[in-house]
Amino acid sequence: MSWNKWWGNLFDEKVKKRKKKRKAKPVVEKPVVEKPVPVVEKPKPKLDTVPLFPTTGRRCEELDYLHPALRIGVTAALEHCHQEGLMIYVFESYRTPARQQKLFDKGRNTPGRKVTNARPFQSFHNYGLAFDLVFDGDDRDGIQWSWEGDYNTEVIEGDKRSDYQRAGEIFEEYGFEWGARWRTFKEMPHFQKVFGLQHSALKAIYNESGMQAVWDKVSDLERQANLTS
Repeated sequence: MSWNKWWGNLFDEKVKKRKKKRKAKPVVEKPVVEKPVPVVEKPKPKLDTVPLFPTTGRRCEELDYLHPALRIGVTAALEHCHQEGLMIYVFESYRTPARQQKLFDKGRNTPGRKVTNARPFQSFHNYGLAFDLVFDGDDRDGIQWSWEGDYNTEVIEGDKRSDYQRAGEIFEEYGFEWGARWRTFKEMPHFQKVFGLQHSALKAIYNESGMQAVWDKVSDLERQANLTS
């Protein structure tokens, strides 16, 4: 065998060995492990976030339209009244400026007797800080709003106090101001909690920064009152 042939065979063998070494290993697919997607919780709205108020002249009775500083007390006081046999309910909570104007016109520009001296934004109803209570007139399904016979004719447990007198005293126990105690233009069904604020001050805040700023102010005053109580 010639030198060149021997050397060629040796080179071919080395090439074959290299190819064997380079033979690709079978690819083993690894199972795809999906990473859990982190759940991002949406921030919960504050309790004192202003809701989307209605804008019509219709009456609103929902408690959600009252500032939270009033809601819990209203619910507890109503339950107390019902336990005493006083079937009284929130007839009106938040009042739109349009409805306030409509009520102000009554007895002035429209037929009927005067029911309020407050123009729009001169009532605490317009800020969710006041509500009116009315009795259920009879046992029919649903609330039969009764404006008669509830002021001084009902006798509760023989004490000769009217239903409104007893209900008013209960709501006063829960920190509410009762319109029947006012010196002029007494309002038997009216209750409010205003933390010393005047409607003129609320209107100034409203004009500058809107209703949320009004509720924030009330929340601050409520916290201060709780700290000092």
